[in-house]
Amino acid sequence: MTGRELSALFHMSLGQFNSLMRGCLRGETAVIAASNPVPVDACTDYTYTLVSTKRTTHKNPKAIVVSWRAFGMATDDSQRINTEAAQRRARLIDAGLYPVGE
Repeated sequence: MTGRELSALFHMSLGQFNSLMRGCLRGETAVIAASNPVPVDACTDYTYTLVSTKRTTHKNPKAIVVSWRAFGMATDDSQRINTEAAQRRARLIDAGLYPVGE
């Protein structure tokens, strides 16, 4: 969509929308690309494209707390299952597929 279409959708001027989008172009969660500027009337318009939303990031991630006492009191099977589950979660978090801190 063009900046003019998006600014009309959000009920703001094209200048306000373009200044907001300049901040979004530096984001880490969603990668947005802007085309070369196109002069329209007395304003400059861009075509914005969502490139990718690879990774979900949260402002305040919560750490998963596991006490050694509870881990030590667990049976060997449950320790193994819990350790495998933790390793699986760690791989998903590294890949950006597991929401952390919701």
